[in-house]
Amino acid sequence: MQPLTLREKFVGNRAFYKMVLAIAVPIMIQQGITNFVNLLDNLMVGQLGQKRCPESPSSIS
Repeated sequence: MQPLTLREKFVGNRAFYKMVLAIAVPIMIQQGITNFVNLLDNLMVGQLGQKRCPESPSSIS
């Protein structure tokens, strides 16, 4: 068995990065969808206004 080159030791090979991307891309897409749904949720709750949400933190003071 031959010793690893510096590139192989610190950077890795192409198969490793293909595997990492195969896992990372679906996670990134799912996080993007989750963030978008949370944004829509905030917009919808913001449309209700102060009278329909008496438990909101701004109405405590």
